[in-house]
Amino acid sequence: MLKEKIDINKIINNLKNLSEIINWMDGQGETNTPEAQEKAKEALDLLKSTKKELKSIKKEFKEIINDEEEDEEEEEEEKEKDEDEEEEEEKDEKN
Repeated sequence: MLKEKIDINKIINNLKNLSEIINWMDGQGETNTPEAQEKAKEALDLLKSTKKELKSIKKEFKEIINDEEEDEEEEEEEKEKDEDEEEEEEKDEKN
């Protein structure tokens, strides 16, 4: 059912790397350095990548939910059709 390959490990690794960057930044006295700016840029790239993966997951969940709702509607329609046919058969038997 999954149309896109969702890489959970990528999300996990991104979050670990973000955590490491945050810890590094917290340990720095001065954050207005070229190294800190590079770390901030890296963090931004990790956030963008993670957001993309999470959007894919959200899309897949929506598709699964929509498929389930469609299946339920089809089942309900089939049930109603069967009930109508049974009623017709009962009417025919009485006549």
